[in-house]
Amino acid sequence: MKDKKTRATLPPGARGTKKLLRKYGNRLLCVRYRYDDRARKRYTTVELIEEEAFWAPPTALVWFRIGPDEVDLQAKARRGGAVWHRDRRLWLMPYRLARALNMPSRIVLDPPPPSPARSPPNVSKERNIFIKK
Repeated sequence: MKDKKTRATLPPGARGTKKLLRKYGNRLLCVRYRYDDRARKRYTTVELIEEEAFWAPPTALVWFRIGPDEVDLQAKARRGGAVWHRDRRLWLMPYRLARALNMPSRIVLDPPPPSPARSPPNVSKERNIFIKK
């Protein structure tokens, strides 16, 4: 393919890609037409998505689920820099730490919104002061 020149790189759905789009569907990224002047041939190549998996840069923060009874795992997470978020009931930690703990199935991609702060019934919500009854 070294001697072949790419003359067109087309996105899915463009003219000249419809048949390949029907064949490969959403996996199709682009279609290239390469030409070999010496052999007088045209080559059609496709770029496909083979696999889709979650990825985050090592410094990115991810939400991670650790059960309340998993004290040893909580201690490892704390030592690695993880922070417990009580309102979401999830840990926030660097992706590299989540990988080091070797439990990628515990990464939470869509964390729930923070729950509203709960005050004891005898605490004023406006000023956080105790009310005598």
